[in-house]
Amino acid sequence: GPSKKTILREVREGRAGFSPKKKVTQGSMSLFVFNTLCIAFESYVNIKQLNGRGNEITQKKFTARVRQCFPDNTKCQNVSLVNRCLQDTALDILATKGDNVEQRRILWTTYKNLKLWFDNWKQFLEEFGFAHRNDDCDLVVPPD
Repeated sequence: GPSKKTILREVREGRAGFSPKKKVTQGSMSLFVFNTLCIAFESYVNIKQLNGRGNEITQKKFTARVRQCFPDNTKCQNVSLVNRCLQDTALDILATKGDNVEQRRILWTTYKNLKLWFDNWKQFLEEFGFAHRNDDCDLVVPPD
């Protein structure tokens, strides 16, 4: 694993919780484009896994997606780029079981449930004196 000195440097530079960067040249791609690709890559994996479709995630399919984004790259460059994304995001693309708490949260977050929750919250605020109705019947929470 990384040394104590490496960990302290990463924390000092605000990169706590991220995998340490390897000391290699990053190629001609800008850091912004690479970071954007990593964010898209991570979102894609998370969405697939949450939808129970984690078995569709393979390195070969990612390489094909990267090839669509960077058609001028050689196959070797695209494979290398996918490997760099995997290293930088520290994702487990083989994980197929989603986080149960997150899945329940997603299933609960429907319009009906959110409306019910906010309507009850408004009623609570008014009933217990934390808010009042103004002349236009809008609920107002005093600043104090």
